[in-house]
Amino acid sequence: MASIFQRKKGGAWWIKYYANGRQVYYSLGTKDARVAKRVKRQIDGEDAKGELLAPSKTPLPAFLEDFCKFLSTIRTKKSYSADLSVLRIFFGPVCPSLVHGSCVNTRWRAGNSKPVEDQKAHLHIRASFLEEITASVMEGFISRRIREDRIAPKTANRYREVLHRMFGYATKNGGFVPTDRRNPNPAASVERRREPAHNIKYLSVSQIAEQLRVFDDSPTLKAMVATFIYAGLRREEGLWL
Repeated sequence: MASIFQRKKGGAWWIKYYANGRQVYYSLGTKDARVAKRVKRQIDGEDAKGELLAPSKTPLPAFLEDFCKFLSTIRTKKSYSADLSVLRIFFGPVCPSLVHGSCVNTRWRAGNSKPVEDQKAHLHIRASFLEEITASVMEGFISRRIREDRIAPKTANRYREVLHRMFGYATKNGGFVPTDRRNPNPAASVERRREPAHNIKYLSVSQIAEQLRVFDDSPTLKAMVATFIYAGLRREEGLWL
């Protein structure tokens, strides 16, 4: 049976229970007794039905290497490189795929090449197990990068996106069970930053006329281009017509 308690009056509620012979003990991150009791009831119910699972303990370097290999099979070369960059800045070169230059074609590597200096070493999150990467850890990392490095909201959301995919993969393929039962995917609890609306630019009447004038000797092409411009069609959409 689970038990809930406060370490100090008015502080956050903590929960303690046993699953598969292991003691599980963590902060619920709330001062609301009703929320704490609701979590306790959920855990007691799963325990009574024999469905209570202990949090997993996933070695981080081996998991990240496996995840990077998975990404290489579903992402384009450019997208894969971008994903590795996000993971490398967050975790550091903790596995072979996250070492600087790991995406470089080996034919172009010099045998005596010097290791690249890790300019983001002060940013890396140090952890031995995946379960140590909580929502608060990710939120703190992203908030720090926004404050200190002035990264754009779009970049902040990219970190969240890649980490969300990582935990989804861990759940489906790595048997990941989070410590905090309220967050099956810890990255889902990270605040999504609001991105500014895209600045859409429209052609002026004179610019449209200038483009159409090029096709004065080809009425058919001129009609097609005019349709694309005035209907706002992309090339792929026009080809479907």
